[in-house]
Formats: sequence, C-alpha cells, structure tokens
Amino acid sequence: MKIQLKNLGPVYDYTFDTEKDFHIIYGENTIGKSFAMSVVYITLKHFINQENDFDNHLLKYLLAKPENENVTKIIQSTQEKIDENKMRTFSIARSLENALKKDIFDKYIARIQQSFVNSFSNLANLQNKISKEELEIIVTLKDFEFVIRQQAKNELYILNLTLNKSPLVRFAKQDEPVEILKDEVYFCVNKLNFDTQKLRKEVLSYIFDAAKNSISHFKNTISDIYYFPASRSGLYQAMNSWTHLFAKLSQLKYLINDKIEIPDLAETLSDYFLTLSSLNPDKKNDIYSELAKEIENAMLGGEVIYNQQTQKLNFAENNTKLKLDIVDTSSMVSELAPIVAYFKFIATEKPLNNITLPKRIIFIEEPEAHLHPEVQTKLTHIFVKMLKYNIKVVITTHSDFIFNKLTNLILSKELDHNKISSTHLVSTDKGSIDAQDMKATAQGIDDHNFISTAEKLYEERVNFSNI
Repeated sequence: MKIQLKNLGPVYDYTFDTEKDFHIIYGENTIGKSFAMSVVYITLKHFINQENDFDNHLLKYLLAKPENENVTKIIQSTQEKIDENKMRTFSIARSLENALKKDIFDKYIARIQQSFVNSFSNLANLQNKISKEELEIIVTLKDFEFVIRQQAKNELYILNLTLNKSPLVRFAKQDEPVEILKDEVYFCVNKLNFDTQKLRKEVLSYIFDAAKNSISHFKNTISDIYYFPASRSGLYQAMNSWTHLFAKLSQLKYLINDKIEIPDLAETLSDYFLTLSSLNPDKKNDIYSELAKEIENAMLGGEVIYNQQTQKLNFAENNTKLKLDIVDTSSMVSELAPIVAYFKFIATEKPLNNITLPKRIIFIEEPEAHLHPEVQTKLTHIFVKMLKYNIKVVITTHSDFIFNKLTNLILSKELDHNKISSTHLVSTDKGSIDAQDMKATAQGIDDHNFISTAEKLYEERVNFSNI
C-alpha cells in the first residue's frame, strides 16, 4: 500500500510506501514530520484492524432491495445496447468503480474521519496551512487506487476510485465466463439471450473480489501497528498520574455535581496509553524478548519488569538491585522502557522461518530524546536488527548520529539500502516536500540536513580563533 498526503497542514506532498522496511524522516522543527506520521498511522490502523468481511458484504449487495443503483445502470446500459443493436464492446468503469467506492467509504472512511476529529479536533485543522487547499489522501492498493478528499463542510469523501484493470462488457453468441486479462476485464453477455442475473452476479463478485484481494494482500503484509509518541518518559508519568486521579474520581463521583470535561487526546496518544495500561506480564515471548534483553544489557544496565501489585512498570538495576518505578529512573531509562515493554509484554510471538508472514510496523518519534550519542548509535543498530524479526520501523529524527550510523550499516552491508525510505522534508511556498537529496544508496545517505549547521559552527570557531 502507498499513502500519498497532499495539502496536509504544513506538508504539501509526502508519500509513505509500506513495501519499504525502514523509514526515516528528517527535517527542521514544525516542518510536519509528526503531523504526517500521525495521519499515516491512523489511515493504516483502520485498514489493519478492521475485519475483512467482504463475503458478507457481497451477500448483502446480492440480496439488497432495491438493487445497487450502479449495478442497475450497467444492466440497463447493456439492455439498451442490445435493443438498439449497438452491440460493440463498451466500458462500465464508472458504474463499477462507483459501486466499489461506496463500499470502501462505508467500511473505512467514516472511521478514519472520526479518528482525525479525535486527534485534530476539527478536520479544518488538516488543510494546507499556507494555500488553504483541502487535504487529499491518495491510497494505492493492489487492484485499485482511491482519493480521499476533505470537502468544504469538513467531511471526508472519496473523490474518485480507479481500478487497475479496465472493466468492459463484450457481446457473444453464447454464455461465456468473465475473462480477466493483464489490463482489461471482459464481462461476456449472450446477445441472443441476455441473462441479467448472471451479469449482475459477475459484476458484484468482481467488485468484492477486487476489494477483498487488495485488502487481504495488504493485511498479509502488515498484521499489527504501534505508535511510540515523542516525550515517552513524560507521557508515561502523566499516564500514571491520570490513572490514580480517575480512580479517585470514580470513588467520589457521587459528591461531584458539576460536569467534568474529559480532555481530548490524539489517537496516537490514547492508543499508546491504552496499550501500556493493559500489559500482559504472563506473555511468553522468547523471540522478541531477545531484542528487549539486548536493549536492557547494552544500554539500560538493568531489567524492565511489570509490578503486578501496582500494575506499573519498574526498573531493576543490575548493580544496586534496586527496583524503581519507571518515573523515578533516569530520563534514558524512562524513554526506552516503553520500547522494551513492547517487546516483553505486548508483541505476540511469531515464528521467523517463514518470510511471507505478515510484519509489524512501529512508529517511533524522536528516538534520540534524552539519549547520549553512543546510546543513539546502539539503538539505531537495534532498529536495523528489528527488520530481521519481521518488524518494519518508522522514525522521525533530528539526530546526525542516527543518520551516520545508518550510513555505516549500509556500507557494511548489514542494511540493504533498497529497503530504506529516507525522506528529507524541506519548506517550499506551498508547504514541505521531500527534497529528494537524502535518498539511501549503496554509498549511504548524503548529509543535506545537518551539514549546514555544522559548517556554520565551524565558521564561527574559525572567526573567534582568528580574533
């Protein structure tokens, strides 16, 4: 799946390709990195988590009264061609695509819209901040592509949907099955004995096969999604405080007469809180625990554990044997602990000997926060190791240490540059775009993000030294 964002807040154009295994997004502050990642996460989340029940949808459309208007148009057009003796092959693309568009809208777009409202308060906040143009999200799947647009009254709708194969009705002297070629699909109609029910069933079957095959293909690629927001240490501390606060309020609610407004939370944050508050300490996971142990041993110098009595994460130091609440540890420990907890208590084990298994995808905002440069480089190495564990990694960063470590891993052949999506967002008069100057190659990633700042500092040093 590809998701192209156009006119999203400060972002003019950005494309996310799920076929890539490692995504890294560079850029200055307020350029739109987190904004874009949040929208990509929400869009992907609904395609991954939504049940794929297109068989039931097909049955619903077959039995629907009145019949689907777009399919009815196809039947009517075909009958008119026969009546007028104009039995040449003709396209039914618009009607067929409109039928599929309605189903995709009903199944996904309403849910995506609600998540956007939850996260950004109002859909108006998503439009281009510079040109005020409306948001467009272009979703490309295996068999079709569709464009989600934000309309004037701030609701989402599907602007258009395009099938990869052109659907055509072809007349024949006898009944023939549907013929699917490389670029066309032919629905064959017996011109001497037009069976409307046959054509109706074939058209509906093709619509839902296209949807089912495309969604299933995507879900067979990615099975799970998780988001680590920025400032994880502070967010975890806030979560602990809120949990205690809400528990007290529930006990005293009979004393409270005034209405209490619950603050809005972006879904990236609410999903993060909900998952961390429902950890499974009994989950046995030898595979992903290896990643957790490497972070604990190489960086933390202790173990992240789950305290069942307090239902909080604790940290047991190797040297002192102290067991501390995560909020009482160093900023490095509290920043990395949620990532360790993900591998130990959240991620479900999958065997590694089948490369066709669906992969997880995790988003990590600013993984370098509160970390010494040496720890940043070690963590980058862990990110690359995650790829071998069927995990796709997406990070936003301001760290040249992460950037340089990635280049070294490419040069050492430990990381295939073809698996990397490396994006450098820069400002334009329409909003930020990928400058295309930091693409990963076999020689690494060229420094067009940090070098100018480094040069300015060096020039300052030279000037002061001369003085």
